Amino acid sequence: MIYTFGHSNYRLSEIKKIVDFYGIDIIVDVRRFPTSKYPWLTRESFEEFFGDKYLYLGDLLGGYRNGGYETHMETEEFREGVSRIISIAKNKRVGIMCSEKLWFRCHRKFIAKAIAQMGFPVSHIIDLRDRPDPNVNFDKIKEDFFMRDAKEVAIDLLGKMIVRKFGKRIIAGKIVETEAYYGENDPASRAYRGKKNYNRGMWLPGGHIFVYMVHANWMFNITTDGQEAQAVLIRAVEPLIGLDLMRENRKKEKIRELCTGPGKWTKAFIINQLFNEQKLEGSVFIANSPWNDFEVVDSKRIGVKRALEENMRFYIKGSKFVSKK
Repeated sequence: MIYTFGHSNYRLSEIKKIVDFYGIDIIVDVRRFPTSKYPWLTRESFEEFFGDKYLYLGDLLGGYRNGGYETHMETEEFREGVSRIISIAKNKRVGIMCSEKLWFRCHRKFIAKAIAQMGFPVSHIIDLRDRPDPNVNFDKIKEDFFMRDAKEVAIDLLGKMIVRKFGKRIIAGKIVETEAYYGENDPASRAYRGKKNYNRGMWLPGGHIFVYMVHANWMFNITTDGQEAQAVLIRAVEPLIGLDLMRENRKKEKIRELCTGPGKWTKAFIINQLFNEQKLEGSVFIANSPWNDFEVVDSKRIGVKRALEENMRFYIKGSKFVSKK
């Protein structure tokens, strides 16, 4: 994930709060002149305080360019700087930092635009609230993606984004853990005892939402196949956009606690029974993402006493956001 923020006249402890709040692994400083009338906001102060979590790229991406910044965007320097950010963002959460608090008054809006147009989600942070860049295009996955076997879909959903539109806000996360479920021959499935009123959603064709409650938690499933009762449970999500809303909904502060479980992330995303049997479109949908360079681990499903012999739980190796390793 890539964020942008401006340090304004914040103290380093306040900047650290932004970094921790959004789980930012690397601060990328894009100030052309990394000095300030506030001595704690110099490049040297950032290097001392944040250590290897700080990277200066103002020489490549800084503002105040002859001919204007949009002209600079056509240079090899600019392309190299953007390429370095993207290479980092494939495995880490990046915070692009400049001095101006408001992103739309800062040259970082041009950096964000370039990155968003390359298919990476970018969100701008102001006062611990974030909004996706207007150039971010959520590429919705088409229905035929889900018209396949549940195990195949469960694996291929890893790394994709689940997006929730909530009024004028967007909540989004990267899917990091899934489980596949089948029909009447799968003892751990909701469809095990045959078609009932409470589980009829599992028989809907691929690309529908099947929601049910377990221990006061809503379980969000996506149906697969076009004939049989099959579904994929989304078990865990890495928070990306709308973290302030997620924290408000979960009453939790640490980013690691927000979505590391099937009932946790649905509460964070404001998912409930009203979505049951709806098509996966409109206010909730799955979108493609640029993240595909990871190893998939499989295991037995969690919390079930009887299950199929084959492993049906899948997660991204090394992710800090899965429910259990």
